[in-house]
Amino acid sequence: MTVTLTARQESILCKVVDDYLQTGQPVASRSIAADPELDCGPSTVRNELALLEELGLLSHPHVSAGRVPTDAGHRYVVDRMLTSGRGLAPERRMELSLIRREVDEAMRATTETLSKMTNLMAVVSAPSLNAATIRHIEVLALQPQVVMVVIITSTGGVSKLLVTFERAVDPGLLMWAGEYLNERLVGLELGARMLHQRIVEPSLSPTELAFIERLLPGLGELSSGAEDSLYVDGAGRLLSAGQIVDTGEVNELMSLLERRVALLRVLRAALGEPGVYVRIGRENEIEVEDILKGVDAMVESKVADPDCLAVAGWSHGGYLTNCLISRTNRFKAASSGASIAEMVMEWGITEEPAYPLVFAQGLPWEKPAAYQRVSPIFGFGKVQTPTLFHVGGKDERIPPENSRMLYRALRQYLKIPTELLVYPDEPHGLGRYQSRKAKMAWDAAWFDHYVLRKDSGK
Repeated sequence: MTVTLTARQESILCKVVDDYLQTGQPVASRSIAADPELDCGPSTVRNELALLEELGLLSHPHVSAGRVPTDAGHRYVVDRMLTSGRGLAPERRMELSLIRREVDEAMRATTETLSKMTNLMAVVSAPSLNAATIRHIEVLALQPQVVMVVIITSTGGVSKLLVTFERAVDPGLLMWAGEYLNERLVGLELGARMLHQRIVEPSLSPTELAFIERLLPGLGELSSGAEDSLYVDGAGRLLSAGQIVDTGEVNELMSLLERRVALLRVLRAALGEPGVYVRIGRENEIEVEDILKGVDAMVESKVADPDCLAVAGWSHGGYLTNCLISRTNRFKAASSGASIAEMVMEWGITEEPAYPLVFAQGLPWEKPAAYQRVSPIFGFGKVQTPTLFHVGGKDERIPPENSRMLYRALRQYLKIPTELLVYPDEPHGLGRYQSRKAKMAWDAAWFDHYVLRKDSGK
């Protein structure tokens, strides 16, 4: 994130993040001012905290409460730790005292150690067989008629294949097979489609060819039957860290832990990043592709009717709604509330300038392509979905200009059915009962008309 802080501001921000992670409670200015490492008084600390809050790195839950770090604040500290090696208070270093050959045991030890070091829940994904290459192959005789093929992969995994023959196998044939398979397959991905072509050659004798063909089905199934392994440790630490206080959130967390596919998807998203990579807060929001995959799954399982799909969201959910309708026309109607249209404008006028920086990781003149990539308005030329736009008239976080831009694009230029509802004197969230009731009534009527076609007799 391109935000320049003084050394004192960095120290104060790191202190807030450190204390908040340890206690889970807002950090008071007096506790920061009492730190002997700071060379300033309480009034200076309060001024610096106010500046950090203006930059979107800290928030103030209540007037009388202390500060808590925002997602952008966490990001700033993490980035500084990764680049400088300095950051939060150091913890006692822990060593893995045992070196194990088996990937499964090593992954469990890694997960347990990571959980202890962070005092949080740890999730570790083991290397996938599907991405592994073959390092070595052994062909052994367990019994005269039973052959075992052992495959060692580049990730340290060991796969075993047993094949039973009708008669005893010649030991010389086994020795030849081991040398031949290593010559042909070492360096090839396990389960690669070209595997058959690599080991079945016209030059092989009938005996050699028959032996190799007996191994082929099993070799092809080694990776197709393998699943990515997921290891979880320290869920109790997460629940005791003071971050989750609502029972509904606990249930959602436990449900997510049971859905290992969703967790693996989150982990895979960072595999292409160099070195240590950290995702924080809003950066972990489900991507548009994942939402569409979820819709596909619901349609396939008959939970959703593909001819009666609609999408709605508020704030970041509204932003995702804009992204969805600019990506696909499968939704019959949409409702987008308090949503972002264009990130450069949002950076310039929002009360929280750090928010768009989270998406683009830089300033507009440094990363213009990145800002355009995450701005829904640039994809609105393909929108065909009738869309309602809602926004509070005094929304300073995502000002009404965003919704007006989107509304103008659909109505004036694209001729797509749309309406814009501005709720007078309402902030980012609709606070008055009348406003919320009006929004619900508009949404219900909009979906009745464009999704259920109630007024057309369908």
